[in-house]
Parts: sequence; structure tokens; C-alpha cells
Amino acid sequence: MATQDISAETVTEERQPLRYSNFERSSTFRRWPQYIAVFFATLGGATAGLVGGWTSNAAPALRLRGLSEPSLAWVGALPAAGALLGALPAGLLAASLGRRRLLAAAAVPSAAAWLAVYFAIGDIDSLEGSLADSGMYSTKLWILLSGRVLLGVAMGVATVVAPLYSEESCDVAIRGRLGVAQNLQIDAGILLAYTLGAAGASLETQTLVPVAVPLVQLVALLWIPESPAHLAAAPEAEAMRRAPKAARWLRLELDPLERRRREADARGGKETPPLRVRCRALLIVVGLMTLRQFLGINAFIYYTVDIFQQAGSSLSPEMATLVVGIVQLAATALSGAVVERAGRRPLLLASGATAALSHAALALSASPWAAGAAWLPLLAINVFFVAFAAGFGSLPWFITAEVVPTPDAAWMSGLAVASNWLLIFTVTKVFPESVAKLGRQMTFALLGVLSTVTTLFALLFVPETRGKPRDAIQRELLEESVFVLPCCARSRQRVKPTERAGAGAGEQQPLADYGASAAPPRYS
Repeated sequence: MATQDISAETVTEERQPLRYSNFERSSTFRRWPQYIAVFFATLGGATAGLVGGWTSNAAPALRLRGLSEPSLAWVGALPAAGALLGALPAGLLAASLGRRRLLAAAAVPSAAAWLAVYFAIGDIDSLEGSLADSGMYSTKLWILLSGRVLLGVAMGVATVVAPLYSEESCDVAIRGRLGVAQNLQIDAGILLAYTLGAAGASLETQTLVPVAVPLVQLVALLWIPESPAHLAAAPEAEAMRRAPKAARWLRLELDPLERRRREADARGGKETPPLRVRCRALLIVVGLMTLRQFLGINAFIYYTVDIFQQAGSSLSPEMATLVVGIVQLAATALSGAVVERAGRRPLLLASGATAALSHAALALSASPWAAGAAWLPLLAINVFFVAFAAGFGSLPWFITAEVVPTPDAAWMSGLAVASNWLLIFTVTKVFPESVAKLGRQMTFALLGVLSTVTTLFALLFVPETRGKPRDAIQRELLEESVFVLPCCARSRQRVKPTERAGAGAGEQQPLADYGASAAPPRYS
């Protein structure tokens, strides 16, 4: 084939070592292309945040203009249903089409869906048709609901593919810092939506502004490179030509072809991971992505205005949600700054425990004993958002990309994210009905119990991945007990050292340390 017809001269030239000046050896300066690439790859997260924030702002307006409660519930829940449909095949499509190409493809229906929603709400009073006897909706309501489903499909694709691209396109030393980029974008989208609502922007304006986000991402994705790890999986000659070129653009420390070899070595030279590794990875990623929704985050995001109205807060609901958006964005940024120092597990455990306490405070605020304490729900919700953003909000996205074996990344990541969106759909649909039937006090008490269960799962099953390359993580999943508590686990086996790329047979380096060096990468 033509792709296989490549001269040895070309291959040699493509694999020449990178050479930096003394100034460029600074890790912060050298890695700026990684920050840029991850920023644009995760920009779809801002659309996901705008979808949730738009629902929170639009719910009171849609209700006042005649939209029924059942229809409003579907408007809030359908994006999650669409995301479930988009997430399931996204991993397999990313493996065949490429990460960058699929993200670009998802940006197009995202922009089209926002325009469809804008058209549907143009005459809001005619959304509910007069055909109640036949159980049919008006044409514009169907357009509104279809637009929300299409937004969800684009969100589902982006939330599967963007974390994979981020993990594959940055060095181990900053993987945690860039791993929170997806959730940071989601929080930024939520804050933008809340800001538009607090500024008194019309519903039409709040619907048109988000159109710019996928269009900017589409243009940027034409410029940044494809994931080097994806290119390294191509036929050998093509991989040797394209993967190092992308790695040089990103200024990665490790040749993606060498990374692929090390992962295979960690599996005993086999391309297919052992069943034990697959089962443990699947338990961790599906458990994290599913149970994180038991904390109730999307119920808060979609119905924040309603929650503050019902709680009788002294702040206007729009200003209260703006405060929440700012706090959530700041907490996610702080999480990115400390995750490589504090570790994944401590942040997850603190996040779940604090969320449980926040739900207890919200349940208390709905009781007669807290009558007159209008400040309590605002405080509890802000503490909840800080706790969630610092742990379960951002960390499961890139822990999924860290833990799944590369050969299984396509289907395993898609399944994990699809389970996340399934729970988002369920919680978003059930939350208002639960408040109506059980009351706010019982609903928040139940969320507190579920938050405690989620914390226990992280305590028992989620290993620490800070500073470890994927091959070291794979070896730990193979060699260590399913339970990560010292009292439950069997005797730890130290990760065996591997030979440093290009070093002599007697020169060894621990797997967990590779990538930490500031020396420039060499493709030899």
C-alpha cells in the first residue's frame, strides 16, 4: 500500500531528537503547546455547561410562558438522554476516525442544535399546542426537544473523546493539572450561562451566545495535531512517520511509539490486557462515573434557580446562581493546582464526605428548626459545589483515561461515560418529582446517604494514580488486590524497574519516575 511505501531516509529524519535552547528547557515554557491543544480539545465541555446553565435560567421563564411541568422536565432531561446515545459509540468512532476528527465532527451538530432551540423559542407562547386531546405537541415544541437531544449527542461524544485526547497529549508531570480541563470548561460554561441570566439577557440572547463555542472549537481543531497515541496505533510505517511529528508539535517527553512498547511490556508483551486488569479497570471507571451522579450535582445545576426560590433565600435566585458559578469555577481551578500534590484519592474522599454533610445541611434547612435561616441553603450549596468541583467533579474524567488499558480505551471509556449520562438523565428527571412527592427534606437526606455510599466506593476500590505512567498503573491493577485499603489488600508488590529508553542493559529506572525528567525527549 502507499502508506507502507516509505523510505528509511524519511523515517530516520522523522525520528531525529528534539533540540531545545536553554530557555526552552523550562518545563513551563516547553509545555505550552500541550495546554493549548487540551484547551481547544475540551472546549465541548463549555457547551455541556451552557446546556445545564441554560436550563436553570430558562425554567422559570418557560413555566411563566405556558410550558407545562412534564414538558419542562423533558427539556431538562433530554440532553442527558442524547448524551447517552452519543457516548456509547464515541470510543469506537474515536479509534477509527481519530480523536481530533471526531471532536470536530461533534462541533457541527452542536452549533446546529443551538440554532434549532433558538428557532423553537422564537414564539414561546405557541410551544404547547392546542392538541391536548390527542396527546400531541406543537411543531415548535418538537423542534425544541429535538434540539436538546442533538445537543446531548454532541456532549456525549465530546465527554468521551476529550479526556482521551488530554491524557494522550500531555506529559505525566502535568497530567493531573490538565486532566481537570474538561470539568473546568463545564464550569466555565455554567458560569457564562448564569452571568447571562443575572445580567437580564433575553432567552433568545442566552440561546444564541452558545453557538459561538462549537464554531471556535471547530476552527481550532483544524490547527492542533491528532493524538500521538492514536497515530502510534496506525500501521508501523505510517506510525513512525506521523506519531513523532505530532509529539514534537506538542513537545512531549516520551515518544508515543516508546510509550506503546512500555504498555505492552507491562502486560507481559501481550497486546490484549489480562482479564483481571480489564475487570478492575471497568469496575473503577464505571463505578466512579456512575456513583458521582449520586451526589446530585446535575439536579443542582439544572434547578438552582428553583432551589433558591423555594428556600426563600434573601439573595435573588439569579444572583445566588451567579455566586454558585463563580465558586464552582474557582474550586475546579484550585483542584487542578493541587491534584498533583494531594493525590487523587484524598481529594475524592474529602469531596464525597463534604458533599454528604452539605446534603445534611440542606435537609436541615427545609425543617421547621431552621425557619428564618435563609443563609443556610446558600452556604450549603456553595460548600457542596466546592466539594464536588474539587473531587468527584473533575477527577473521574481523567482517572478514566488513566486507568483504562489502551486497547480497551475505545469501548470502556464510552461505556463509563454513557453510564454517567444515564444517571444524569435519571437524576435530572426524578429530582423535581422527588421534591414534589417526598419533600425537600427527605430528598436531600436521601442524597446525603447516596453521597456516603459513593465515598465508601472510592475508599475501597479506587487506587492512587498520581505521577504514575499508564504502564505502571496497568501493572498495579494486575498484581495488587481489588481492595486498595492496606488492611484488605494483600502484600504490595513493588513495580519492577524497566530499562530507560536508549540506556544500556545495566542502567535501570523505575517506571513511576519516567517522564519526570526535564531533559528534552529523544526519538531514537
